[in-house]
Amino acid sequence: MTRHVFAIHDVAPSRFDEAVEWRRLIAERTSGPVSFLIVPHFHLIDEWTESVTAWLHAVINQGDEPVVHGYSHAATRRGDEREFRTLSDGATAARMQLARQTLVTLGVDCRGFIAPCYAAPRLSSRALRVAGLQWWATRVSLNTATRSITVPSLGVGASTATRRVITPTAVRLASQAIRRAPRIRIDLHPADLHHPRLRAAGIELIERAVEQHGETVTHSAMLDEDSDGSGRA
Repeated sequence: MTRHVFAIHDVAPSRFDEAVEWRRLIAERTSGPVSFLIVPHFHLIDEWTESVTAWLHAVINQGDEPVVHGYSHAATRRGDEREFRTLSDGATAARMQLARQTLVTLGVDCRGFIAPCYAAPRLSSRALRVAGLQWWATRVSLNTATRSITVPSLGVGASTATRRVITPTAVRLASQAIRRAPRIRIDLHPADLHHPRLRAAGIELIERAVEQHGETVTHSAMLDEDSDGSGRA
């Protein structure tokens, strides 16, 4: 059976409307769960309100998956969102632990971690263990301390004008190339919704995944279902 994950990135109070909109667009096409990649203190300015927290609790209680997506989604250099790019292993573990504990205080407990921009070169099994997490993802795999399964990710990009022009076509070609892959992930970002071509490309990816890749699941469910190791990379 083929499976796919829908990952809504950068979930935070200042990106709440976009998270709700992506969730709505997915719900119109499949009844399966989604994974919310949550940033507890986005750019060090976001504060969680009671209404946003209540909504997050509600969708998690209905089966959606919370994932730690960094602490602030920002590095020390202005404009750089690769929060973990230059951190040591120890600093990476401490930042992951801070992020998870901050979410726990909001009543949200997570099993997994995905670094902002997938940039966490010094991430180790030890760092994951210190943070109290069980898995992490790269652009091409899901990983635990003992195994790794290949799960390529697809998504459009709004960060530059060039990416906004190129990525919709590139992603469509890539989705055709891996349409027989047993597992894929679709990455959906808040900024995509503010550009008509990217919004349309994101919706097309959702529809292709539902049509071509069978069951909609979470990252954790995909790992649990492959616990026999048959999908080892």
